[in-house]
Amino acid sequence: VQKPFVTMGIYNADESLERSIPLMSVNKPTLMHDFGMTENFLVILETALEFDLKQMVMKNGPPFMFNEKASTRFGILDKQAADE
Repeated sequence: VQKPFVTMGIYNADESLERSIPLMSVNKPTLMHDFGMTENFLVILETALEFDLKQMVMKNGPPFMFNEKASTRFGILDKQAADE
């Protein structure tokens, strides 16, 4: 698993993909279950609940692990932006 871990997709009114924006500031695979959206902005939440492919595949463990040293971050993204 490597960057970009998250890509924001912008869709037209006819539901076709207009553009994709890789979010390179997200430094780890993380659970982003919910997000908020306004007419102009998208608000995402990067949590300390991290995806761990090795743990899941090699040790038959859960796919997500809580990282107590990680911080929670909010991202506010302009929907008209060409990049983050």
